Amino acid sequence: NRPDASVRLALHSVTRGGTALPLDPDVALRDVNGRLEVDRGSLVEAYDYDLQRVEQLFRFDALSGSGDLVVTMDVDTDLAMRGGPDGIVFWNDIAQVNYSNAFVYDANGVKVPIETTWDQRSISLTVPASFLAGATHPITIDPVINSFAFGGGTVDDSEPDIAFARDENRYLVVFEDFATATDPDLNYFAV
Repeated sequence: NRPDASVRLALHSVTRGGTALPLDPDVALRDVNGRLEVDRGSLVEAYDYDLQRVEQLFRFDALSGSGDLVVTMDVDTDLAMRGGPDGIVFWNDIAQVNYSNAFVYDANGVKVPIETTWDQRSISLTVPASFLAGATHPITIDPVINSFAFGGGTVDDSEPDIAFARDENRYLVVFEDFATATDPDLNYFAV
């Protein structure tokens, strides 16, 4: 029996200056040129993906109010965790999932690193008010998630795709992996 090596992320809240921004519970999913986009009302949550990584994006076309912008995601995993200079690492004996330190950029291409924190149950991404004061919309927060399995083998993964499990409020990244030349297996990790 293989241990679970998944990390499940679910958008919990978005605040500006401590005031909650509304999040539409009836998410509308769309595929925009291979990018999965989830319209949350006050922001668009998007995912670019391939076999090595998932790039998670939070795009704000407009923001009202003042103060820091904080995006918080609930994390569900059985993996151990450690913070490091490049972000948050979740791991066990068979796999590792890396959640990079995020950065934010605006429509003019101004890009700065932002605070990425972990509190044993959630990840928070904080955009300082000082950046927002001079930024041009849209504003995008951009962390990257990648994973790998420990152990030998060949690089024979193919057919990556992503799906949203609405009843579980999570995304599944799926891909085909060949155990032998004639025996493909379907693998996934959850975000």
